[in-house]
Amino acid sequence: MAEELQREIRRYLFKFVKNVGIFSVMDDPILDEIYKRLKQSIYIKGSKILYYGGLAEKMVFVGRRKLERMGL
Repeated sequence: MAEELQREIRRYLFKFVKNVGIFSVMDDPILDEIYKRLKQSIYIKGSKILYYGGLAEKMVFVGRRKLERMGL
């Protein structure tokens, strides 16, 4: 697939990232490089994504739906 088309698809899929404060002031070329490293994942209801008190090994954006706190 052509690089330009891939870039446009990533911009569409990850457009919500621009709503995050630190990313909202970044120029498109910088955001394009960030988008290249993002991975879209889909989780079913009840999936455990992060653990309370555990070390965060990744940054998580919730594009749709909601996260629920379980336990503590």
